[in-house]
Amino acid sequence: MASFISLKKRQEFKKISNLGKRWVTSAFILQYLPQSEELVLHHARFGFTASRKIGGAVQRNRARRRLKEVVRLNIVHVQPNCDYVLIARDKALTLNFQKLEKDFRWALAHIHAL
Repeated sequence: MASFISLKKRQEFKKISNLGKRWVTSAFILQYLPQSEELVLHHARFGFTASRKIGGAVQRNRARRRLKEVVRLNIVHVQPNCDYVLIARDKALTLNFQKLEKDFRWALAHIHAL
């Protein structure tokens, strides 16, 4: 079973948001920033967030769980030594899971091409 390291601190989320690249899909926003030289972990780190625009706590948690599962299943497609943040949008709750996975792989390919 593949796993990933989670981002926990607000400071890390803000740094990726301010300095990183982003790609928008209908179900989520993917933000990406290579890790700094002094922090190279040889693993990708992920952060997940969902605002109250999505709904109550149950809907936000469900959206985050769906995005975490997409990342877990597609961890082989991410680059090591990078930090990623996925911001859930309202379609993250209703979009077909296979389409969600396809969008994630598509977003990764495009964000690394920037």
